Amino acid sequence: MSSELFSILQQFIGTILGGLISGLIGLWVENKRRSNEKREKHFQELKEHCLTPLRDELLRRHDEFEFRESKVPDTHLIEETLKRDVHWWDYYSLKSYCDKILFEDLSNHFPDLVNKLIELEKRIKQDYPKFYENILSLLKEIHSCKELNELSNQVAISKNDPELPYKAVFLVALGYDKGYWPNIYNFFKERSDLIRDVGFKGKTSIELIYELGDKYSKSENCIRAKKIKEDIESLIKSCEREINEILYKKELKGKCKYM
Repeated sequence: MSSELFSILQQFIGTILGGLISGLIGLWVENKRRSNEKREKHFQELKEHCLTPLRDELLRRHDEFEFRESKVPDTHLIEETLKRDVHWWDYYSLKSYCDKILFEDLSNHFPDLVNKLIELEKRIKQDYPKFYENILSLLKEIHSCKELNELSNQVAISKNDPELPYKAVFLVALGYDKGYWPNIYNFFKERSDLIRDVGFKGKTSIELIYELGDKYSKSENCIRAKKIKEDIESLIKSCEREINEILYKKELKGKCKYM
């Protein structure tokens, strides 16, 4: 074979191989682009229809364990709720608050988060009734206090809500500062004369409330309720924090059949 023919053959093969390689690279780039688009679209679906609704439910569940002057539970209502054969917490499932298919897929991408969420479901089912059993017992303890009963009578005479002193002591016992019961605080602050001549050794009503709040904070019912509350809230906050971090991410890790 002459050198000229050999050179032509080399050029021909080079052109073929170059076109083939260029085509393969182009095909790979296009497939990669489509794959990235599908991955990005799937991530947005997870954020919008799974992670955001889950975060919203976690915020609602966090509030379930919080109290304030407008949200002190009624003992009769707690008793009736606990006596029921069916309770909402028995069937509590985070999956019901978001897209169920996407929730199932979440473990392919964020297994640590899913494990925390499953643990949270378990804790709510097990500990929520225990929490309210202890809250109920604490409220009954507070309502049996002779000093508070006398103060409550004085409040009733002044044509105000006789439950005010019980609510205040309950909130103080659980560690809530006056910012959570400002109206009750201001009422007793302005009406220091309410406990005059009823045997409180010169204390103002606010001083009595804080003294009794401190006393009941040491009761077993209060200690157990606070422990359950702190443990579940810690788990809720951990899940919230991880979800918020994921919502700011741009790239979806892991593999699934939807990408």
